Amino acid sequence: MRILLFPLFLFIGLFFNPSAFATIHPSNNAVLNFTQVMFEYDETPGADDYRVTIRPAGKQDSAIVISNTSLAFIQNSGLEFGKQYVWYYEAFKKGTRLLKSENFFFEIRFAFQTNKLWFRSAVDISDQKGYRNGIIFLDYMGLAINRNGEPVWYMPLEKDSLENLKMRNVKMTTGGTITYLDNTDCFEKDIFGNTLWKAPNDGFISGDKQEYYHHDFFKTDDGAYITSGYRFANEFNYYDKSVVTKVRYNTLIQYDHTGKVTWSWDEEKHVSKKSIYGDNGAGATDITGTHLNGMAYYKEDDALILSFRDNSSILKISKKTGDILYNLGDSLRKYNPAEIPFAGQHGPSLLKNGGIVVYNNNLDRSGKREGPSYPLVRIFSQPKGKTQSKKVWEYECVSEKYPGGIRGKEGYASQLSYNNNLLVCMGGANYIFEVSPEKKVVWRCGFEQFDEANVRWKDIMNYRCSYASSLYPCYFTLQNGHFENKNGKQVIGFRINNEGTEDFMYEAEIRDPQGKLIQSLRRASLSAGKKQNISVPLSPGIKNSPAVTLTVIVNKQTPLVTRELVIKLQ
Repeated sequence: MRILLFPLFLFIGLFFNPSAFATIHPSNNAVLNFTQVMFEYDETPGADDYRVTIRPAGKQDSAIVISNTSLAFIQNSGLEFGKQYVWYYEAFKKGTRLLKSENFFFEIRFAFQTNKLWFRSAVDISDQKGYRNGIIFLDYMGLAINRNGEPVWYMPLEKDSLENLKMRNVKMTTGGTITYLDNTDCFEKDIFGNTLWKAPNDGFISGDKQEYYHHDFFKTDDGAYITSGYRFANEFNYYDKSVVTKVRYNTLIQYDHTGKVTWSWDEEKHVSKKSIYGDNGAGATDITGTHLNGMAYYKEDDALILSFRDNSSILKISKKTGDILYNLGDSLRKYNPAEIPFAGQHGPSLLKNGGIVVYNNNLDRSGKREGPSYPLVRIFSQPKGKTQSKKVWEYECVSEKYPGGIRGKEGYASQLSYNNNLLVCMGGANYIFEVSPEKKVVWRCGFEQFDEANVRWKDIMNYRCSYASSLYPCYFTLQNGHFENKNGKQVIGFRINNEGTEDFMYEAEIRDPQGKLIQSLRRASLSAGKKQNISVPLSPGIKNSPAVTLTVIVNKQTPLVTRELVIKLQ
């Protein structure tokens, strides 16, 4: 079996850096930065069962033994940072061993983010059945934890120091890669920390030496990269033409996989000067603007929904025209003039039904408020036609840890993929939690780092958090490739195993030895953890070919990952 990945730069990321077309993972002498490990091994002809043995290097006891009928599996427990391991696999047919492999060694390297003397977490579980196990990425930590609060992955750094932890929006794509931005650049990396894509940052949109990326960056399911930047302009003050003012405008930039700009948006062309200048008067010589702090892509309308903190506005813009389709705050005030829908908010994110989730920091911009104030997670319907937006759900983020209230920055809330619960990150208030639509908190976790100077534990913040089912959302293997004649017809068969943790759509192509496409298989779906046995009658005209190549493609639109299986016909 051969493994191919497209685009080519993904090759190093999704399959543990193997040598060309090898299927041993982790490969011999591999160095890993995660404890959730996908094991994969070569197919042994005729085998109906495989057994993998994993043990600490230099020890004969404490072995982990896994039996499996396919060619890969995820090991979620029993492996630790700072340890070295040896593993091998055996193949069996009806209980008789056909093969025992050589030993393969790997190391799970220790990092300062995983040092329990420096960082710790405290988990509170109120409903064991109310959430699903998976991993949660903590952006400022460059870390992923499991639901017990234990580190399972870290982003390797050039130097272990808090100063190098400058990541924002660390999240996993559907293809199993990781995107984030720091104070300078936007990245897509594999789980090892190898760079797969980096934004050009060439000032093509800003007209400067760089794009000044900030706050948000993500990759769409069709492979586009979208981020926010700044453009600075020296202009006459809006209120006093005798004063020259430096104004910071927000930009939006979309790139393709080559780094080419395929779409952009400039705030100055679509947002009023009055909104941009805000409370700054005629004498202001430096205007920082509206402070764009988040965006979400609404595929149904090919639109972006944008959050601006400093004027407490949320706008929906058309990607086709750049025009503002609505101002959510204005729409809500028409529905309920007496209520302030959000103030100094963060977000937004989208629900599966198109609703908008806002982490309302609840900051009264006048600076006066009686009693303790806490952030509010609110869900709003989108205005459509003559239908006004309205608030449909709200949760107040009260915490006994902060009896005087929470007035800090940061924060984010997003709907989880596997249910309708929300994952809420409290930003400067150092914990995250999962809350159900019935407003029941089913899980929460707090984070602290050790302050050597004052010999005490102190809070550590996260800008945002994101959930993933595992480090391997998209992973599959092919096996049992065979050929047979059935009533004079040539038929090939194979099995596809979804070894990852997310469902996917796949399709297949059959080519002759010269690479000519013979026929295609229709798209089909395969659930996580499931397998399918496929039988395909070959088209006429291939009878004299010695072999065919079966290519299975997951999500051809991007595409994410492709594997090949050569099946002999003679």
